[in-house]
Amino acid sequence: MTLDELTISVDRRPDGMVIHLGGTLDTRTHHLLDDVEVAGEQVILDAGGLDFCDSTGISALLGLHKRAGTLTLRGVHGILARVLRVTGLDALFEIES
Repeated sequence: MTLDELTISVDRRPDGMVIHLGGTLDTRTHHLLDDVEVAGEQVILDAGGLDFCDSTGISALLGLHKRAGTLTLRGVHGILARVLRVTGLDALFEIES
């Protein structure tokens, strides 16, 4: 996987869905997350495989938050954890440890 790739896999469950991210969520890849249909569902986003997330990626997470019924972030680490904490967005998202 090169730095500018994003992998997304979706596990659909009776009670919602889990979206697994890997790679880079940035200006070149955010549209891939924007294209995931969540329409009011309970969503868990597993960010454990993310290597990098820029401000465009954060914007994509906010868009997902607006489109989903509920959004829980899992596997938040590194730069993503720091950006969420510094910006105060960790209070907006439910974050599993």
